[in-house]
Amino acid sequence: MPEIGDGAVLDYASIRKSLDVEKWTSDENDASLESRCVFLGTTMSLFPSGKFWTIWACSNVESAEMAADMDWYHEVETVFASMSISFENGPDPCDCFAVEYRDKAEVSIDLVFNTEERVRL
Repeated sequence: MPEIGDGAVLDYASIRKSLDVEKWTSDENDASLESRCVFLGTTMSLFPSGKFWTIWACSNVESAEMAADMDWYHEVETVFASMSISFENGPDPCDCFAVEYRDKAEVSIDLVFNTEERVRL
């Protein structure tokens, strides 16, 4: 059986800081949203097994490796959810990103509110 590592240890505070300096862009899948993202690494560098696999095509990974990968993924997903961030793959499914979304309508309301606040001051 191959040795299974612990997977990458993510620095969540650094990920948050990196996202905070990224520019918001129109989301390509939903015109009502804006998004920003940072590259985290590849599945081979992040996940404990060091392998890319899918649930329907997993002949290259043993069940203990699958379990370790899923445990790591669920831990990251839980922490990201608490930060309003999602863990996503890119166009290349091996690439992993931290992604943050916001509603364009809420941004417009915030801009109006902030402008009114400055005017009142």
